[in-house]
Amino acid sequence: MNSDLYPDLAAAGSLAAALDQVAAELGVDLVTLPGDWGPVVSASIAALVPERLPLSVHIGAERRWFGVSGWSQGVELITGATPDLADVVRAGVAWGGKVRACGNCTLNCRFCTSANLPRLTNAGLPQRLT
Repeated sequence: MNSDLYPDLAAAGSLAAALDQVAAELGVDLVTLPGDWGPVVSASIAALVPERLPLSVHIGAERRWFGVSGWSQGVELITGATPDLADVVRAGVAWGGKVRACGNCTLNCRFCTSANLPRLTNAGLPQRLT
């Protein structure tokens, strides 16, 4: 990990710890889990909706970039990238099932508001945005 690109991750010690810190700053609840590619470069955010896998989060190597991917029942329902870790936390809260995401969400996740993305419902089933 390039600490010039990710001074917040370097200070926190891991991506999950940095996500936890931002969640605390935003005053939201988040349950972080270890990522698939090691604690410094990846993490997951747990979902309360039974059909959803944890939201996968990883960092970019060449520029500051956080990628996210959310899967449910074998279908990738959300994917995106942002340089802002707070956006990742907001998306994680929405994905976790505490709020409805995208269509009527107030979390302002800039990278998951496209009309082409499905709206994530608390039931875990996608609905097309109108």
